[in-house]
Amino acid sequence: MNRWHVYEWLKESYMFSGIVPTIHAVRAHFFGQIDREELLEGIMEFQHTAGVQIPTERSEQLVKNIRD
Repeated sequence: MNRWHVYEWLKESYMFSGIVPTIHAVRAHFFGQIDREELLEGIMEFQHTAGVQIPTERSEQLVKNIRD
């Protein structure tokens, strides 16, 4: 697997759901299947092309704190 698998998965997930997958979801989906560098390159390419940010655990916690 390479960065383009990550990019395509992110693109399709976002297009079908309208929700940007979290970094946790990306890591879980590709766990043990791809080098860390390739994973990050795919994420960066998606973020650049789609103009969105992949939510991190930190940003998820901040949103949860705001909602509570």
